[in-house]
Amino acid sequence: MDICREFQIVKRDYETACHIDPRDVVDSCNRGKASVPQSPEMREFELRDQIERVIGRAAAAAEYWCHELLDAEAIAWVPPATSAQLTVLARNAERLDDAWQAGGDLSRQCELDELAALRADLADVARLAWRRIQTPEPCLSIECPGRYVYDMDGSDDIKCDRCGDTVPYSQWGRWHSITGQRAA
Repeated sequence: MDICREFQIVKRDYETACHIDPRDVVDSCNRGKASVPQSPEMREFELRDQIERVIGRAAAAAEYWCHELLDAEAIAWVPPATSAQLTVLARNAERLDDAWQAGGDLSRQCELDELAALRADLADVARLAWRRIQTPEPCLSIECPGRYVYDMDGSDDIKCDRCGDTVPYSQWGRWHSITGQRAA
């Protein structure tokens, strides 16, 4: 596991989660069918609670891990902002891993498990900010009746909404029906 990369992803998803407005999420899409109908106000309340819990957990974990680095004398002070703390953690990931290893294999594995769980929770919340755009292109797979969609999740690829077939930007970027540009 590349701990530096993990902290970079956690930071990106943390910053995305901090900018999510639950009202926009409730207004823009219906994510799944609830067994009991929910009012938009209740859904907004639940989303706000989920976002605040995950952001709070990330802030507490980042501060704790920065204090571990401070104790290991890898850094001189702990920055006050969570985003800055996550940047410090990414830059000093090897030293933090050394501090975790000094505590033993079980201690290190617990910290890595906590980092993985935090990353997964932040990814779930950050995913709420994604938007999906339906394209006019049918799936290239002959058996599939689906159409390609573009998820605004940072990836340039489009994928089929049924079978999951993926087309890279280098290919679909030349399609007139999607880009609106004529071939030269």
